[in-house]
Amino acid sequence: FTGWTPADPVLSVLVALLVLGAAWRLIRSSALILLESAPGDLDGETIAAEMPRHVAALQSVHHLHVWSLAPKEVMLTCHARIDAVADSDAVLAEMRLVLRDRWAIDHVTIEIERERCADHDACPVNPAA
Repeated sequence: FTGWTPADPVLSVLVALLVLGAAWRLIRSSALILLESAPGDLDGETIAAEMPRHVAALQSVHHLHVWSLAPKEVMLTCHARIDAVADSDAVLAEMRLVLRDRWAIDHVTIEIERERCADHDACPVNPAA
């Protein structure tokens, strides 16, 4: 039409760059989910530090892992040290409620501990724990 023959390859490259630019966020999000990485807006250390402030019988949270299985499906596992006389079912229910309401984490696995950490290799060395 115009006689300028490089127009077709130049326009093809521009369209390819536009498509790649638009798809970059989706590709990045998908890769992070496939690698089961922690969501960028959640910090495990912050969650572990704040949980005892929200749950009365909870002494500490450690060995905490957070990852995504889908954009809106966040998983969490942790060890929770509770008071010796505390009702473990009530503490679990309260922890689940706080995790859901404060951080939108619905799928959790919590190991309750009353004494020392059961997994000595993975937990911090703390004689008082």
